[in-house]
Amino acid sequence: MGLWQKFKDYLLDKSGQKALLEAQDRQCRMAQESLAAITFSNAIQNSEWLKCKSFYPGRWAVEYTFLLTLFRIFEHHRFTNLLEFGLGQTSRMVHQYAAFHNVPAITVEHDTEWIEFTRKDTHNVYPINVKILPLEMVDLNGYKTRTYQGVKTAFENQKFDFILVDGPFGSEHYSRSQIIQLAKSNLAETFCIIIDDCNRIGEQETVAEVEKILKKNGIKYAINKYYGLSDYVVICSENLKFLTSL
Repeated sequence: MGLWQKFKDYLLDKSGQKALLEAQDRQCRMAQESLAAITFSNAIQNSEWLKCKSFYPGRWAVEYTFLLTLFRIFEHHRFTNLLEFGLGQTSRMVHQYAAFHNVPAITVEHDTEWIEFTRKDTHNVYPINVKILPLEMVDLNGYKTRTYQGVKTAFENQKFDFILVDGPFGSEHYSRSQIIQLAKSNLAETFCIIIDDCNRIGEQETVAEVEKILKKNGIKYAINKYYGLSDYVVICSENLKFLTSL
């Protein structure tokens, strides 16, 4: 057997191992998602504030693992000013929570047809406060990234203690970079940030930038990555570090 054939066999063997590990990882994540679906259904059954309990995870929406973590976070702390990027399944929970506790919540979305569909789908049983901001491409660290236009102006002088980032559509680098700007001046002293899709490089880069800002500003924080069908990161002020281990 020649050296070239041995090299090809080596590559095939490594490729096979990688494929096997990826398949095993996928199976573990699917099993975890199935368990999360059952746990979530049981957890919300007697919830006083989550009155409308219909959720449709999957595909472009978040999964049950994310919804379960979000529900647990809302159960363990009372937030007073909530901001969400990307209208979807999580909006059903965010706005019911806000309505029950009589606190403000805003979801930023660019797609007016999707907004109309969501409001009809929820039958306007609870208010969904949406701020429409168009999308734009901006330069960040030498890369083009997609974000919402006018975020800095729209939320100037506001402080949020809860920010959920699941929009807009991902970018190859520094995805959903609006949270980088908000981390500079729009975080309350006590805060929780959740960033979805952190299995992707773009979101990982954004998380790293947020951490740089917090460290530069001398803000002590806790961070943890949760694993589901996709990964998501929770970043909290130090006094809420228990939210990173639910």
